[in-house]
Amino acid sequence: MMDPALESPRDAEQSRKRPLSPSQIDQEHPAKRQSDAPLVILRVVCPHDKSGPVIGKGGEVIRAIRDSTGARIKLEEMPRGMHERVVIVTSADRPGEPSCPAQEALARVISRIFESDGPEGPTVPTENTEMKMLVDKAYVGLIVGKGGDNISKVRANSGAKVSVLNGVNKSPL
Repeated sequence: MMDPALESPRDAEQSRKRPLSPSQIDQEHPAKRQSDAPLVILRVVCPHDKSGPVIGKGGEVIRAIRDSTGARIKLEEMPRGMHERVVIVTSADRPGEPSCPAQEALARVISRIFESDGPEGPTVPTENTEMKMLVDKAYVGLIVGKGGDNISKVRANSGAKVSVLNGVNKSPL
């Protein structure tokens, strides 16, 4: 590994342009962490044309969600050739609580994605509405469950069609 003192300014600048990994998110802003609770990182894919309603005019919507939940929300830049952006929502976990700030913020972000105003007024999710979540491969087994038990429960309780892609379709997201 190269000594940071020997790294050129250009290399340092380029390294900051890369998306942060979960461990870097945690290390980048340790002063913003209010507890030693584990960090919850949730990532959802947002169609580019729906990122405006998530951000709001002058950032007012995303700022209101941040202020009311205490979660950190970031929209990644859209990769070349893609028409989607990744929304990253982070917060400290609240063990023993029904939800954490990241879950509350993600619910509001998803609401903005699916219930934003269209040319003919507010739209609501239809039967064929699709949402993509990005899950670290280390957690997929927990989500799927033994023999698919957890996914089957989600399908039965919500009526949602749930698919798990295993990286066969490599995406820049």
